[in-house]
Amino acid sequence: MTRPLFLALLAAAVLSPLNSTMIAVVMPSICHDFAIDAGSATVWLVTSYLLVSIVCLAPAGWLGDLIGHGRVLAAGQLVLALGTTLALFSPNIASLGLARVLMAAGGALVIPTSMALMRLLIAPDRLIRAFSVFGACMAGAAAAGPLFGGLIGAHLGWHAVFAMNAPLLLTSFLLGQRAFRVHRSAASGPRRSFDVIGCAMLAGALSLVVIGVKGADDLRVTTLGAALITAIAFVVREHRAADPILHPGLFRIRTFSVGSLIVALQNFSMYTILFELPQIFPGDSGSHAAGDRATGVSPHVGLALAALTGAMMACAPLGSRLAERVGARGAVVLGALLATVGTMPLLDAAAVSPIAAIPWLLVIGGGLGLSVGPSQASALAAVDRSRSGMASGAMNIARYLGALCGTALLGVLLRAAPAGGEHANERIGFICFAAAFAMSLLMGLALPGRKPASFVQNA
Repeated sequence: MTRPLFLALLAAAVLSPLNSTMIAVVMPSICHDFAIDAGSATVWLVTSYLLVSIVCLAPAGWLGDLIGHGRVLAAGQLVLALGTTLALFSPNIASLGLARVLMAAGGALVIPTSMALMRLLIAPDRLIRAFSVFGACMAGAAAAGPLFGGLIGAHLGWHAVFAMNAPLLLTSFLLGQRAFRVHRSAASGPRRSFDVIGCAMLAGALSLVVIGVKGADDLRVTTLGAALITAIAFVVREHRAADPILHPGLFRIRTFSVGSLIVALQNFSMYTILFELPQIFPGDSGSHAAGDRATGVSPHVGLALAALTGAMMACAPLGSRLAERVGARGAVVLGALLATVGTMPLLDAAAVSPIAAIPWLLVIGGGLGLSVGPSQASALAAVDRSRSGMASGAMNIARYLGALCGTALLGVLLRAAPAGGEHANERIGFICFAAAFAMSLLMGLALPGRKPASFVQNA
Protein backbone atom coordinates (compact mmCIF):
# COMPACT_ATOMS: atom_id res chain seq x y z
CA MET A 1 0.00 0.00 0.00
CA THR A 2 1.31 3.44 -0.95
CA ARG A 3 1.45 6.33 1.50
CA PRO A 4 -1.18 8.39 -0.41
CA LEU A 5 -3.60 5.48 -0.27
CA PHE A 6 -3.03 5.04 3.48
CA LEU A 7 -3.63 8.77 4.01
CA ALA A 8 -6.81 8.51 1.95
CA LEU A 9 -8.12 5.73 4.17
CA LEU A 10 -7.13 7.64 7.30
CA ALA A 11 -8.75 10.90 6.15
CA ALA A 12 -12.04 9.11 5.50
CA ALA A 13 -12.02 7.04 8.70
CA VAL A 14 -11.39 9.91 11.14
CA LEU A 15 -14.62 11.55 10.01
CA SER A 16 -16.70 9.13 12.08
CA PRO A 17 -15.19 9.91 15.52
CA LEU A 18 -14.88 13.59 14.56
CA ASN A 19 -18.58 13.83 13.71
CA SER A 20 -19.57 11.89 16.82
CA THR A 21 -18.10 14.51 19.20
CA MET A 22 -17.85 17.85 17.40
CA ILE A 23 -21.61 18.44 17.56
CA ALA A 24 -21.70 18.33 21.37
CA VAL A 25 -20.54 21.92 21.92
CA VAL A 26 -22.93 23.51 19.38
CA MET A 27 -26.02 21.62 20.55
CA PRO A 28 -27.32 24.63 22.55
CA SER A 29 -27.19 26.79 19.39
CA ILE A 30 -29.04 24.14 17.39
CA CYS A 31 -31.70 23.87 20.10
CA HIS A 32 -32.12 27.65 20.10
CA ASP A 33 -32.40 27.99 16.32
CA PHE A 34 -34.88 25.14 15.93
CA ALA A 35 -36.79 25.88 19.17
CA ILE A 36 -36.31 22.34 20.44
CA ASP A 37 -35.43 21.07 23.90
CA ALA A 38 -32.09 19.44 24.63
CA GLY A 39 -33.59 15.97 25.20
CA SER A 40 -35.30 15.89 21.82
CA ALA A 41 -32.23 17.26 20.07
CA THR A 42 -30.10 14.53 21.64
CA VAL A 43 -32.43 11.85 20.26
CA TRP A 44 -32.47 13.41 16.79
CA LEU A 45 -28.75 14.14 16.51
CA VAL A 46 -26.74 12.05 18.98
CA THR A 47 -28.61 8.84 19.76
CA SER A 48 -29.63 8.35 16.12
CA TYR A 49 -26.01 8.83 15.02
CA LEU A 50 -24.72 6.29 17.52
CA LEU A 51 -27.49 3.81 16.71
CA VAL A 52 -26.98 3.89 12.94
CA SER A 53 -23.20 3.76 13.34
CA ILE A 54 -23.16 0.64 15.47
CA VAL A 55 -25.93 -1.17 13.54
CA CYS A 56 -24.32 -0.67 10.12
CA LEU A 57 -20.79 -1.83 10.98
CA ALA A 58 -21.27 -5.58 10.57
CA PRO A 59 -23.25 -5.38 7.29
CA ALA A 60 -20.65 -2.95 5.91
CA GLY A 61 -17.80 -5.33 6.66
CA TRP A 62 -19.71 -8.28 5.20
CA LEU A 63 -20.57 -6.29 2.08
CA GLY A 64 -16.91 -5.35 1.57
CA ASP A 65 -15.94 -9.02 1.67
CA LEU A 66 -18.62 -9.74 -0.93
CA ILE A 67 -18.29 -7.00 -3.55
CA GLY A 68 -14.87 -5.49 -2.78
CA HIS A 69 -13.81 -3.06 -0.07
CA GLY A 70 -12.84 -0.36 -2.56
CA ARG A 71 -16.43 -0.16 -3.82
CA VAL A 72 -17.88 0.00 -0.32
CA LEU A 73 -15.35 2.66 0.65
CA ALA A 74 -16.40 4.78 -2.33
CA ALA A 75 -20.06 4.33 -1.37
CA GLY A 76 -19.30 5.40 2.18
CA GLN A 77 -17.54 8.55 1.01
CA LEU A 78 -20.52 9.39 -1.21
CA VAL A 79 -23.00 8.92 1.64
CA LEU A 80 -20.81 11.05 3.92
CA ALA A 81 -20.72 13.80 1.30
CA LEU A 82 -24.51 13.72 0.93
CA GLY A 83 -24.98 13.89 4.70
CA THR A 84 -22.52 16.76 5.03
CA THR A 85 -24.20 18.75 2.26
CA LEU A 86 -27.63 18.25 3.81
CA ALA A 87 -26.33 19.28 7.24
CA LEU A 88 -24.81 22.48 5.87
CA PHE A 89 -28.18 23.63 4.52
CA SER A 90 -30.62 22.00 6.95
CA PRO A 91 -33.66 24.23 7.53
CA ASN A 92 -35.14 22.16 10.39
CA ILE A 93 -34.34 19.49 12.94
CA ALA A 94 -35.80 16.68 10.80
CA SER A 95 -33.47 17.37 7.88
CA LEU A 96 -30.51 17.76 10.22
CA GLY A 97 -31.42 14.45 11.87
CA LEU A 98 -31.51 12.80 8.43
CA ALA A 99 -28.13 14.34 7.66
CA ARG A 100 -26.68 12.86 10.84
CA VAL A 101 -28.09 9.44 9.94
CA LEU A 102 -26.45 9.65 6.51
CA MET A 103 -23.12 10.66 8.05
CA ALA A 104 -23.34 7.80 10.53
CA ALA A 105 -24.11 5.30 7.76
CA GLY A 106 -21.26 6.66 5.64
CA GLY A 107 -18.83 6.41 8.52
CA ALA A 108 -19.96 2.86 9.25
CA LEU A 109 -19.24 1.93 5.62
CA VAL A 110 -15.83 3.58 5.68
CA ILE A 111 -14.24 2.35 8.92
CA PRO A 112 -14.40 -1.46 8.54
CA THR A 113 -13.58 -1.29 4.84
CA SER A 114 -10.58 0.97 5.52
CA MET A 115 -9.29 -1.43 8.15
CA ALA A 116 -9.91 -4.41 5.87
CA LEU A 117 -8.00 -2.74 3.02
CA MET A 118 -5.12 -2.10 5.39
CA ARG A 119 -5.19 -5.74 6.48
CA LEU A 120 -5.17 -6.92 2.85
CA LEU A 121 -2.78 -4.45 1.21
CA ILE A 122 -0.15 -3.72 3.86
CA ALA A 123 2.78 -6.08 4.25
CA PRO A 124 2.52 -8.16 7.47
CA ASP A 125 5.72 -6.67 8.91
CA ARG A 126 4.24 -3.15 8.62
CA LEU A 127 0.71 -3.92 9.72
CA ILE A 128 1.18 -3.09 13.40
CA ARG A 129 2.80 0.23 12.49
CA ALA A 130 -0.13 1.18 10.27
CA PHE A 131 -2.77 0.25 12.85
CA SER A 132 -0.88 2.17 15.53
CA VAL A 133 -1.11 5.38 13.53
CA PHE A 134 -4.70 4.61 12.52
CA GLY A 135 -5.92 4.01 16.08
CA ALA A 136 -4.13 7.04 17.50
CA CYS A 137 -5.56 9.35 14.84
CA MET A 138 -9.08 8.02 15.46
CA ALA A 139 -8.74 8.84 19.16
CA GLY A 140 -7.22 12.23 18.36
CA ALA A 141 -10.14 13.06 16.08
CA ALA A 142 -12.65 12.22 18.83
CA ALA A 143 -10.84 14.49 21.28
CA ALA A 144 -10.39 17.31 18.76
CA GLY A 145 -14.06 17.32 17.77
CA PRO A 146 -15.41 19.48 20.65
CA LEU A 147 -12.45 21.87 20.50
CA PHE A 148 -12.62 22.53 16.75
CA GLY A 149 -16.41 22.36 16.70
CA GLY A 150 -16.73 24.98 19.39
CA LEU A 151 -14.15 27.26 17.82
CA ILE A 152 -15.75 27.16 14.37
CA GLY A 153 -19.27 27.37 15.75
CA ALA A 154 -18.39 30.47 17.78
CA HIS A 155 -17.25 32.41 14.74
CA LEU A 156 -19.24 30.99 11.83
CA GLY A 157 -22.31 29.36 13.38
CA TRP A 158 -23.21 25.74 13.92
CA HIS A 159 -23.87 25.02 10.22
CA ALA A 160 -20.20 25.70 9.48
CA VAL A 161 -19.11 22.98 11.91
CA PHE A 162 -20.13 20.36 9.36
CA ALA A 163 -17.93 22.03 6.76
CA MET A 164 -14.99 20.45 8.61
CA ASN A 165 -15.88 17.26 6.74
CA ALA A 166 -15.30 18.78 3.31
CA PRO A 167 -11.48 19.03 3.25
CA LEU A 168 -11.08 15.54 4.69
CA LEU A 169 -13.53 14.07 2.19
CA LEU A 170 -11.85 15.87 -0.70
CA THR A 171 -8.41 14.73 0.46
CA SER A 172 -9.61 11.16 0.80
CA PHE A 173 -11.23 11.20 -2.63
CA LEU A 174 -8.27 12.71 -4.45
CA LEU A 175 -5.69 10.48 -2.79
CA GLY A 176 -7.82 7.37 -2.79
CA GLN A 177 -8.70 6.85 -6.42
CA ARG A 178 -6.66 3.66 -6.40
CA ALA A 179 -8.70 2.39 -3.47
CA PHE A 180 -11.74 2.26 -5.74
CA ARG A 181 -9.89 -0.05 -8.11
CA VAL A 182 -7.79 -2.10 -5.68
CA HIS A 183 -9.47 -5.25 -4.38
CA ARG A 184 -12.77 -4.36 -6.04
CA SER A 185 -13.57 -7.78 -7.41
CA ALA A 186 -16.08 -9.93 -5.59
CA ALA A 187 -14.83 -12.55 -3.18
CA SER A 188 -13.77 -15.82 -4.73
CA GLY A 189 -15.93 -18.90 -4.47
CA PRO A 190 -19.68 -19.40 -4.91
CA ARG A 191 -21.98 -16.40 -4.85
CA ARG A 192 -23.06 -15.53 -1.32
CA SER A 193 -26.54 -14.49 -0.21
CA PHE A 194 -27.24 -11.68 2.21
CA ASP A 195 -28.31 -12.92 5.64
CA VAL A 196 -31.36 -10.66 6.02
CA ILE A 197 -32.73 -12.38 9.13
CA GLY A 198 -29.34 -12.43 10.87
CA CYS A 199 -28.73 -8.79 10.01
CA ALA A 200 -32.14 -7.79 11.38
CA MET A 201 -31.55 -9.75 14.60
CA LEU A 202 -28.11 -8.19 15.09
CA ALA A 203 -29.51 -4.73 14.41
CA GLY A 204 -32.29 -5.36 16.91
CA ALA A 205 -29.92 -6.55 19.63
CA LEU A 206 -27.53 -3.62 19.15
CA SER A 207 -30.40 -1.13 18.97
CA LEU A 208 -31.80 -2.43 22.24
CA VAL A 209 -28.37 -2.08 23.84
CA VAL A 210 -28.11 1.56 22.70
CA ILE A 211 -31.68 2.35 23.78
CA GLY A 212 -31.18 0.58 27.10
CA VAL A 213 -27.98 2.40 27.89
CA LYS A 214 -29.15 5.81 26.70
CA GLY A 215 -32.80 5.51 27.73
CA ALA A 216 -34.72 6.06 30.93
CA ASP A 217 -33.49 4.35 34.09
CA ASP A 218 -36.80 2.60 34.77
CA LEU A 219 -36.69 0.83 31.39
CA ARG A 220 -32.99 0.01 31.37
CA VAL A 221 -33.17 -3.47 32.90
CA THR A 222 -36.08 -4.52 30.67
CA THR A 223 -34.47 -3.21 27.50
CA LEU A 224 -31.05 -4.71 28.20
CA GLY A 225 -32.73 -8.00 29.09
CA ALA A 226 -34.49 -7.97 25.72
CA ALA A 227 -31.15 -7.18 24.08
CA LEU A 228 -29.56 -10.21 25.75
CA ILE A 229 -32.37 -12.52 24.62
CA THR A 230 -32.13 -11.18 21.06
CA ALA A 231 -28.35 -11.59 21.08
CA ILE A 232 -28.64 -15.22 22.18
CA ALA A 233 -31.20 -15.88 19.45
CA PHE A 234 -28.85 -14.21 16.96
CA VAL A 235 -25.95 -16.48 17.94
CA VAL A 236 -28.15 -19.58 17.57
CA ARG A 237 -29.34 -18.34 14.18
CA GLU A 238 -25.83 -17.59 12.92
CA HIS A 239 -24.63 -21.08 13.84
CA ARG A 240 -27.24 -22.48 11.49
CA ALA A 241 -27.01 -19.87 8.70
CA ALA A 242 -25.31 -20.89 5.45
CA ASP A 243 -23.64 -17.49 5.09
CA PRO A 244 -23.87 -15.59 8.41
CA ILE A 245 -23.54 -11.82 8.61
CA LEU A 246 -21.20 -12.29 11.60
CA HIS A 247 -19.63 -15.72 11.67
CA PRO A 248 -19.56 -17.17 15.21
CA GLY A 249 -16.29 -18.89 14.34
CA LEU A 250 -14.56 -15.51 14.53
CA PHE A 251 -14.84 -15.54 18.30
CA ARG A 252 -13.35 -19.02 18.55
CA ILE A 253 -10.10 -17.49 17.29
CA ARG A 254 -8.42 -16.63 20.57
CA THR A 255 -6.22 -13.81 19.29
CA PHE A 256 -9.15 -12.10 17.56
CA SER A 257 -11.42 -12.37 20.61
CA VAL A 258 -8.70 -11.16 22.97
CA GLY A 259 -7.70 -8.27 20.70
CA SER A 260 -11.32 -7.15 20.30
CA LEU A 261 -11.86 -7.31 24.07
CA ILE A 262 -8.74 -5.19 24.64
CA VAL A 263 -10.09 -2.62 22.17
CA ALA A 264 -13.43 -2.54 24.02
CA LEU A 265 -11.86 -2.24 27.48
CA GLN A 266 -9.44 0.50 26.53
CA ASN A 267 -12.12 2.49 24.71
CA PHE A 268 -14.37 2.08 27.76
CA SER A 269 -11.82 4.07 29.74
CA MET A 270 -10.29 6.35 27.14
CA TYR A 271 -13.47 7.87 25.67
CA THR A 272 -15.05 8.27 29.08
CA ILE A 273 -12.01 10.11 30.42
CA LEU A 274 -12.22 12.45 27.42
CA PHE A 275 -15.85 13.23 28.31
CA GLU A 276 -15.30 13.34 32.07
CA LEU A 277 -12.46 15.87 32.16
CA PRO A 278 -14.68 18.83 31.11
CA GLN A 279 -17.23 17.71 33.73
CA ILE A 280 -14.61 17.65 36.49
CA PHE A 281 -12.99 20.96 35.52
CA PRO A 282 -15.80 22.92 33.82
CA GLY A 283 -14.41 26.39 34.46
CA ASP A 284 -11.03 26.08 36.05
CA SER A 285 -9.32 28.80 34.09
CA GLY A 286 -11.15 31.64 35.76
CA SER A 287 -11.39 33.32 32.40
CA HIS A 288 -14.49 33.33 30.28
CA ALA A 289 -13.62 35.15 27.15
CA ALA A 290 -15.94 34.83 24.21
CA GLY A 291 -13.90 32.06 22.72
CA ASP A 292 -13.88 30.10 25.97
CA ARG A 293 -17.64 30.33 26.33
CA ALA A 294 -18.11 29.19 22.77
CA THR A 295 -16.00 26.11 23.08
CA GLY A 296 -17.37 25.18 26.48
CA VAL A 297 -13.90 23.87 27.36
CA SER A 298 -11.43 25.92 29.37
CA PRO A 299 -7.90 26.35 27.98
CA HIS A 300 -6.41 24.20 30.74
CA VAL A 301 -8.89 21.38 30.12
CA GLY A 302 -8.19 21.65 26.41
CA LEU A 303 -4.50 21.28 27.20
CA ALA A 304 -5.23 18.22 29.35
CA LEU A 305 -7.22 16.63 26.53
CA ALA A 306 -4.41 17.41 24.10
CA ALA A 307 -1.91 15.81 26.46
CA LEU A 308 -3.81 12.52 26.49
CA THR A 309 -4.37 12.25 22.74
CA GLY A 310 -1.05 13.88 21.82
CA ALA A 311 0.90 11.34 23.88
CA MET A 312 -1.14 8.56 22.31
CA MET A 313 -0.30 9.74 18.80
CA ALA A 314 3.37 10.34 19.66
CA CYS A 315 3.82 6.89 21.23
CA ALA A 316 1.95 4.94 18.55
CA PRO A 317 5.07 4.52 16.37
CA LEU A 318 7.02 3.41 19.45
CA GLY A 319 4.36 0.79 20.15
CA SER A 320 4.66 -0.62 16.65
CA ARG A 321 8.45 -0.81 16.85
CA LEU A 322 8.28 -2.43 20.26
CA ALA A 323 5.80 -5.01 18.98
CA GLU A 324 8.04 -5.76 16.00
CA ARG A 325 10.89 -6.49 18.41
CA VAL A 326 9.19 -8.29 21.30
CA GLY A 327 5.77 -9.17 19.91
CA ALA A 328 2.30 -7.74 20.41
CA ARG A 329 2.05 -9.26 23.88
CA GLY A 330 4.91 -7.22 25.30
CA ALA A 331 3.76 -3.94 23.75
CA VAL A 332 0.15 -4.30 24.89
CA VAL A 333 1.05 -5.42 28.42
CA LEU A 334 3.47 -2.52 28.88
CA GLY A 335 0.99 -0.04 27.43
CA ALA A 336 -1.87 -1.27 29.60
CA LEU A 337 0.37 -1.18 32.67
CA LEU A 338 1.27 2.47 31.98
CA ALA A 339 -2.39 3.36 31.44
CA THR A 340 -3.35 1.68 34.72
CA VAL A 341 -0.57 3.42 36.67
CA GLY A 342 -1.43 6.78 35.09
CA THR A 343 -5.03 6.49 36.22
CA MET A 344 -4.22 5.91 39.90
CA PRO A 345 -3.26 9.51 40.85
CA LEU A 346 -6.53 10.74 39.32
CA LEU A 347 -8.70 8.73 41.70
CA ASP A 348 -9.17 11.81 43.90
CA ALA A 349 -10.25 13.99 40.99
CA ALA A 350 -11.46 16.87 43.14
CA ALA A 351 -7.95 17.38 44.53
CA VAL A 352 -6.22 17.40 41.13
CA SER A 353 -6.14 20.46 38.88
CA PRO A 354 -6.07 19.98 35.09
CA ILE A 355 -2.46 21.19 34.99
CA ALA A 356 -1.43 18.75 37.73
CA ALA A 357 -3.26 15.98 35.87
CA ILE A 358 -1.33 16.52 32.63
CA PRO A 359 1.73 14.34 33.53
CA TRP A 360 -0.56 11.44 34.38
CA LEU A 361 -2.66 11.94 31.27
CA LEU A 362 0.58 11.81 29.29
CA VAL A 363 1.30 8.44 30.91
CA ILE A 364 -2.20 7.16 30.08
CA GLY A 365 -1.98 8.41 26.50
CA GLY A 366 1.50 6.97 26.08
CA GLY A 367 0.30 3.60 27.33
CA LEU A 368 -2.64 3.61 24.93
CA GLY A 369 -0.34 4.59 22.09
CA LEU A 370 1.87 1.59 22.78
CA SER A 371 -1.02 -0.87 22.83
CA VAL A 372 -3.62 0.30 20.30
CA GLY A 373 -1.87 -0.81 17.11
CA PRO A 374 -0.50 -4.18 18.26
CA SER A 375 -3.85 -5.31 19.70
CA GLN A 376 -5.82 -4.41 16.55
CA ALA A 377 -3.27 -5.69 14.07
CA SER A 378 -2.83 -8.98 15.91
CA ALA A 379 -6.58 -9.53 16.07
CA LEU A 380 -7.19 -8.90 12.37
CA ALA A 381 -4.10 -10.82 11.27
CA ALA A 382 -5.43 -13.90 13.05
CA VAL A 383 -8.51 -13.96 10.76
CA ASP A 384 -8.59 -15.39 7.26
CA ARG A 385 -8.18 -12.72 4.58
CA SER A 386 -11.56 -13.53 3.05
CA ARG A 387 -13.27 -12.38 6.26
CA SER A 388 -11.23 -9.20 6.80
CA GLY A 389 -14.26 -6.94 6.45
CA MET A 390 -16.43 -9.03 8.75
CA ALA A 391 -13.67 -9.09 11.37
CA SER A 392 -13.14 -5.32 11.09
CA GLY A 393 -16.87 -4.73 11.53
CA ALA A 394 -16.98 -6.97 14.61
CA MET A 395 -13.96 -5.26 16.16
CA ASN A 396 -15.47 -1.83 15.64
CA ILE A 397 -18.73 -2.97 17.23
CA ALA A 398 -16.62 -3.90 20.26
CA ARG A 399 -15.01 -0.43 20.14
CA TYR A 400 -18.41 1.31 20.08
CA LEU A 401 -19.86 -0.88 22.82
CA GLY A 402 -16.88 -0.16 25.06
CA ALA A 403 -17.20 3.59 24.59
CA LEU A 404 -20.99 3.40 24.96
CA CYS A 405 -20.80 1.52 28.27
CA GLY A 406 -18.16 3.90 29.58
CA THR A 407 -20.11 7.07 28.80
CA ALA A 408 -23.27 5.45 30.18
CA LEU A 409 -21.44 4.76 33.44
CA LEU A 410 -20.32 8.38 33.52
CA GLY A 411 -23.91 9.55 33.08
CA VAL A 412 -25.12 7.33 35.92
CA LEU A 413 -22.38 8.57 38.25
CA LEU A 414 -23.04 12.23 37.46
CA ARG A 415 -26.78 11.83 38.00
CA ALA A 416 -26.19 9.94 41.25
CA ALA A 417 -23.96 12.65 42.74
CA PRO A 418 -25.49 14.17 45.91
CA ALA A 419 -26.91 17.65 45.53
CA GLY A 420 -24.21 20.21 46.15
CA GLY A 421 -21.49 17.57 46.37
CA GLU A 422 -18.73 18.33 43.92
CA HIS A 423 -17.04 15.39 42.19
CA ALA A 424 -18.76 12.96 44.56
CA ASN A 425 -18.57 9.94 42.23
CA GLU A 426 -15.55 10.66 40.04
CA ARG A 427 -13.44 8.40 42.25
CA ILE A 428 -15.70 5.45 41.45
CA GLY A 429 -15.42 6.26 37.77
CA PHE A 430 -11.63 6.35 37.78
CA ILE A 431 -11.51 3.12 39.78
CA CYS A 432 -13.56 1.53 37.00
CA PHE A 433 -11.25 3.00 34.35
CA ALA A 434 -8.17 1.67 36.13
CA ALA A 435 -9.83 -1.74 36.47
CA ALA A 436 -10.63 -1.80 32.73
CA PHE A 437 -7.00 -0.94 31.87
CA ALA A 438 -5.81 -3.66 34.27
CA MET A 439 -8.14 -6.19 32.62
CA SER A 440 -6.74 -5.24 29.21
CA LEU A 441 -3.27 -5.93 30.65
CA LEU A 442 -4.36 -9.45 31.63
CA MET A 443 -5.94 -9.96 28.21
CA GLY A 444 -2.70 -8.83 26.58
CA LEU A 445 -0.92 -11.84 28.05
CA ALA A 446 -2.91 -14.03 25.63
CA LEU A 447 -1.68 -12.18 22.51
CA PRO A 448 1.09 -13.57 20.30
CA GLY A 449 4.68 -13.20 21.47
CA ARG A 450 7.71 -12.45 19.33
CA LYS A 451 6.70 -14.69 16.41
CA PRO A 452 2.96 -14.28 15.78
CA ALA A 453 2.22 -17.30 13.60
CA SER A 454 -1.10 -15.85 12.50
CA PHE A 455 0.72 -13.13 10.58
CA VAL A 456 2.42 -15.77 8.48
CA GLN A 457 -0.48 -18.18 8.15
CA ASN A 458 -3.07 -15.62 7.04
CA ALA A 459 -0.89 -13.06 5.26
